Amino acid sequence: MPVHSHHRVRAAIIAALACTTVAFAVPAVAQAATKTVTVRVEGENDTLLPETEVTIGDGTAAAQKWDASGALPNGCADDTASQAIELATEGDWDRDLYVQEILGETQGYLPGSWTIYDGTHYADWGVCDLHLADGTRLLLQAGETDPSPNYRPYSPILEWDGVPSAPVSTGTPFTLSLTKWVVPNTADTPDPLFPPNTHWLSPAMTQSDAVGYTVSDGTHSQTTNGSGNATFTIGTPGTYTFKAQLTGTRGGNWARSLPVDVCVEDPLSPTC
Repeated sequence: MPVHSHHRVRAAIIAALACTTVAFAVPAVAQAATKTVTVRVEGENDTLLPETEVTIGDGTAAAQKWDASGALPNGCADDTASQAIELATEGDWDRDLYVQEILGETQGYLPGSWTIYDGTHYADWGVCDLHLADGTRLLLQAGETDPSPNYRPYSPILEWDGVPSAPVSTGTPFTLSLTKWVVPNTADTPDPLFPPNTHWLSPAMTQSDAVGYTVSDGTHSQTTNGSGNATFTIGTPGTYTFKAQLTGTRGGNWARSLPVDVCVEDPLSPTC
């Protein structure tokens, strides 16, 4: 092979390698950032959507319909609650700025409405303006609302504060502890980042023991005591899934906890 041909081939290989390197580098630089969030919907009588993980954008593009058939109405960004709800429900909601219908259930304004919680914070923004951070747990929860003066929701956020960290032996008592996050019935404060009377900040939620809630797996049931605890003793091995809520719809409080599994086993024949 002539020398010049050899140099040409070598140059072509070097150029190809260079191009290959660039080809791998460009997508990594150009790829839009994403965020992973979860969405849960608790209706008036039942869980409409268990905690569901979705991947949203970074806010640099418009929110899209779940089936890639076009942009959502209202010009929302792709890192907003609107985008997360769209993906988690596969478009089964009214796509409105003020959500009233979601997964077949309608809650208007008063007395029942949808409360939006961003983590353990009562959302200061509507779904189109609520930009979500990576890891956010978004909760839409049905509940009645105080009509005056601050329109605070009666349904708090219910969370497990203590659950067994290991399998429980049959016939041995175990305790499930429940806590709640409540929006204080105090006035909103003006947002200093916006012109006067254009945006308001809700007060930080307060945490306390969830007293008087029913904790049940459908067979075993207890009411949380003054410390938010419910104690069980189960004699049959198995995995039991507990949830907490108020029995009936007392006071318009339709809050519901996430499910929690407790494995009960015979210590002489462990199965967990």
